[in-house]
Amino acid sequence: MVCPAPALCLRRMSDSRDALVVASDLTKVFRTPFLRRRVEALRGVSFSVSPGSVTGFLGANGAGKTTTLKVLLGLLSPTSGTATLFGLPVPSRRARERIGFMPESPSFPPNQTAREIVAFAATVQGTSFVERATAESLSRAGLESTAWDRPTASLSKGQAQRVGLAAAIVATPDLLILDEPMSGLDPVGRAEVRALIADEHRLGRTVLFSTHVLADAEDLCTHVCMIDKGCVVVDSPLRTLLERDDAAYDVRFDDGSHEMFSSEADLDAGLRIALEAGRHVRDLRRRRMRLQEVFDAHVSATHPAPIP
Repeated sequence: MVCPAPALCLRRMSDSRDALVVASDLTKVFRTPFLRRRVEALRGVSFSVSPGSVTGFLGANGAGKTTTLKVLLGLLSPTSGTATLFGLPVPSRRARERIGFMPESPSFPPNQTAREIVAFAATVQGTSFVERATAESLSRAGLESTAWDRPTASLSKGQAQRVGLAAAIVATPDLLILDEPMSGLDPVGRAEVRALIADEHRLGRTVLFSTHVLADAEDLCTHVCMIDKGCVVVDSPLRTLLERDDAAYDVRFDDGSHEMFSSEADLDAGLRIALEAGRHVRDLRRRRMRLQEVFDAHVSATHPAPIP
């Protein structure tokens, strides 16, 4: 079964041919324990991730974000549909070698240290100068040095998130796939991880990350893809999405007054009236939509229970 309505899709048709990630009509059906009830986690999910972009995969808990990422990584097989990474069909070991992945809740052997875990990730991915790369990645992920040689069982959830992030970036992958990378972090930690993602983007990395925190996406993304109940409902460059033709205009006049106009026609009429009255424009700004407004317009208020 596919989505009942097409997504708001503003991506150029040529983008998917050059994309690092392409998902085409992915479906995934689970069966619940005991009763074996059929649950459609994904219903015709299609989107692509362009090189050099930061794509936010947005949706409420249980919308299908983690299931989609697991399918892309070859950790789950889709019921139907296809996916490619770097032009190679999923699953592909060659493609996987170019990806850094962090799951939503990283889990590690309890007696291993953060340094050992990240060093192991660096080694298996063929990183040169493993010791230096490990230290740099732990530092960039924001894990305090006093925690590097402690058993992971003694780390907090936020510290474990940082270890997972360090392991994802240690081999300088071409593509970063991060599932809720700011989960469990305090405000300072969230800001540090946002800065790290922005830095990875500046270094030329392509980033796909899932989140249900829209402020993070609005700060970081060049592109957003919204999923609701297993369906993609929005797929658009962020700037295009927020600078819609129906956006309002804020005008401040030299007499200190302020007015808002909901369209260009209303703006033209309002300015004519103001000028005839001897009022002059001091400042005119086009009001950008907020990502929350777009989300509210396309995502349902109720959602299914998260898929295990």
